[in-house]
Amino acid sequence: MANFINGYSYPVVTVKDYDTNDLIDTIYLDQCNLSGGFNESYEEDFKRNELEKTGRYIDFDFKGARIVFSLDYSQYVRKSNIAKIELIHMYNSNPDSYKIFLRPRADAQAREFEVRLLDGSWELGIHTGGAFSPGNKLPVIKFVTTTPVSKDFIDPDNLSIFSQYKVKF
Repeated sequence: MANFINGYSYPVVTVKDYDTNDLIDTIYLDQCNLSGGFNESYEEDFKRNELEKTGRYIDFDFKGARIVFSLDYSQYVRKSNIAKIELIHMYNSNPDSYKIFLRPRADAQAREFEVRLLDGSWELGIHTGGAFSPGNKLPVIKFVTTTPVSKDFIDPDNLSIFSQYKVKF
């Protein structure tokens, strides 16, 4: 029995042609570091009025939530993952040609969102050790949904879909 929702596996990015919706690329990213991990933040999209007399809030016209996905590789990132991150930035820089979709966890296939990079900046550093350094550090990649959406929470204990994707541990 799982103590979490929405899966536990690595993130998957798919890129589709903007006009034809044909699959262009599938990018399997590494699981995120333990320190920052993979986080989702939600901003509910609705209208709010405050009544003058009582100060009470009246909420209406709820459209869903805009979700920001933060993939934190600040402790350690492999060279191959850096190349994948740069490839995602390349696709993101041409929004008239490509649509980007994020499946936050490969094992929760039903959760897939059309996203864009939140901004175009990211940091990259190298661990100490010179030529014998174990690898790079610092990238934190953030995606945001293109439109307000349902959060589509999934209980992993209730998944009945066979995973056609190999799951890395």
